Amino acid sequence: MAYVEITPVTSMPADGAAGKELTGFDACEVSLDCSAGTGTACLIKKGPGGTGGAGKWRQYGPSWTVDTTTAGQQVPRFKIPRDKAEYGVLITGGPTIDACYLEGTGHGR
Repeated sequence: MAYVEITPVTSMPADGAAGKELTGFDACEVSLDCSAGTGTACLIKKGPGGTGGAGKWRQYGPSWTVDTTTAGQQVPRFKIPRDKAEYGVLITGGPTIDACYLEGTGHGR
């Protein structure tokens, strides 16, 4: 397991912007600590394309609701390729996020 603390973004990053690298894991879990408000979150991944081939950010998997309730802070799990890639978290709607982590996990694939 590898916990990577990240700063979520509130709009899609520019082409080529840096993300947090995960490699060699089967899944990515996203942990968010929300202290106020409500909104949505989604995992984003830098992929091919973008200005000058620098990499374009795209949503990776479904979005989920984020709020201060237990249900609003559930940890979603996304199947990811083992190849090296950069990930981030996009937050919309204005919740106050105190901490955000990506956790690379292996499930014996």
